[in-house]
Order: sequence, then structure tokens, then C-alpha cells
Amino acid sequence: MRRNRFGGLLLGACFLVSIGVGPAFGQYKKMLVVGNSITRHAPSAGLFWSGDWGMAASSRANDYVHQLKSKIEADQPGAPLELQIGRITDENNTMSGYGHFVDHNADLVVIQLGDNYSGPDTEADLQVPFEQLIQDITAWGNNPEVIVLSTFTKRDNPTDPFIQQAAINQGATFVDINFMATKPDYRVTSESYVLDGWKNSAVGFHPGDLGMEVIAQTIYEKISENAP
Repeated sequence: MRRNRFGGLLLGACFLVSIGVGPAFGQYKKMLVVGNSITRHAPSAGLFWSGDWGMAASSRANDYVHQLKSKIEADQPGAPLELQIGRITDENNTMSGYGHFVDHNADLVVIQLGDNYSGPDTEADLQVPFEQLIQDITAWGNNPEVIVLSTFTKRDNPTDPFIQQAAINQGATFVDINFMATKPDYRVTSESYVLDGWKNSAVGFHPGDLGMEVIAQTIYEKISENAP
């Protein structure tokens, strides 16, 4: 295990492919998180889901976004981290529809997309538009450090190599969380608070509190490693 500059032990759970260019850790002012339902899902009666945070955490504080925010704020006392969370219009086919993030001005960006992608897994159809997304969101920020996550839901997802290459080409940090896909303990169906309705719906494929904690910790470790 490696010890970071703040004295905490690093678990070393994921793989870094490139270094971001953002400010030194401990100086972040705003974090933008662009994701799908793992990042945030509005209430849905049909899914027996009443939250308005990362599906299927037990509370807002327990989803990976807010756990990550808390970890960062603990390392920069007296400097609250502003948070913006949003989704793109079309994750399923074209990785497009993110113009509403213009001038977000964040200095830390987390991109969590790909689980819902159903288009062709090719350079032209996936990697190129994903690169454009990274490029645009980076340009609209305040010289941000950009973290790009792999998919979570399916092991060895053919989408991931193209997302990874897009991150490499754009100088972002690719963080692999796909190792979680085959571990049932990370899904909400292993949590004591799981509802029966979730077990037979899309909610059951999402990370529970433990899975959310692992995602947050994995990102946090990479941000710590990137610090000068």
C-alpha cells in the first residue's frame, strides 16, 4: 500500500493510464460530475425508487459523488467544494447532448458514462464522440483535472477500451471500476436495506452503499496520486 501526501493509506484498487493537469489536491473549488443513474436518478415509482441521488445508495450522503465530495473536503478544511451534477441527453447511442455544461468552470471533473451505451463499439461511433465530450467539457472548465470512469455493470464490457483510449488521447485519468462487476457484494441486492421491488428491476444492477464507497475511494486514491 502507498501513503499519500495527506498521510492516508491508499488501497491501490485501480489502474491509472494518464495524469490530469488540474490544480494540486487540496485546492479544488468546484467539482462537476457527468454521469448516468449511478451518479444520479430522479424518483421513479415504476422502479420503486424514491431517491434523487445515485441509484441505489441508501441516502444522498452515501452515493459515490457525495462520499467523494466529503473525502476531498476533509483534506481541505474550511474550503467547501461546490458541486454540480448532471446527465447528457444521449448516452445510449451518440454520447451527445451536453451543451448545458458550457462554462461550468469546475476545476475537477468526473465523467461516469457508458453503462447504457448500445451503439456500435467502434472508434468512429464511440471513441471519437467520447473524445469530443472530454475535450469540450475540459475546455469549458477552469483547467480541470478530468477523471473518466470505466463502466460498472458488465465485466469486460467492450465499450471500456474505447472509453479508455478516449481518456488517454485527451490527457484525462482513466479509472477502472469494472473489477466490481463480478462481485455481488458491491450491488444493492446484497445490502440489508434493499427493497423487494429493486431485485426484479434495473435498480438491482446498481451499486449499494458498499459499492458506492469503493467507487468513491478508488477515485479519491487516483486524485491523491495525481497530486504533485
